[in-house]
Amino acid sequence: ATGVQQNAAIAVQSPGIDYWAINAGDGARLDGKAPAALKDKSGAEVDLRKVRAEAAARRAAEQAKAMAALPTVGKTIKGEEVKMDIESAGPGAGGGGPPTRKNKSRVG
Repeated sequence: ATGVQQNAAIAVQSPGIDYWAINAGDGARLDGKAPAALKDKSGAEVDLRKVRAEAAARRAAEQAKAMAALPTVGKTIKGEEVKMDIESAGPGAGGGGPPTRKNKSRVG
């Protein structure tokens, strides 16, 4: 066989423009030169803020979908029922912090 062997280290297809806009950072260079503008296949410049905003919206939708699938009622070890408020459990809402101790510690 004279063909090229498939290798897991080499991508069969190059990543799309979304990958470079989201994961490649802002193009900061070590030599201090200004980064080149990111362009698509046709040569038009890509609006990085728009692409990143769309990706953030997709991530937020996936997060909401994952949170909706979580159970809202559970039981503790003692058998007490606990109801979870999904809105307060989201990231940045402040409701998902570490639990507080109910008994006093003798140390400190």
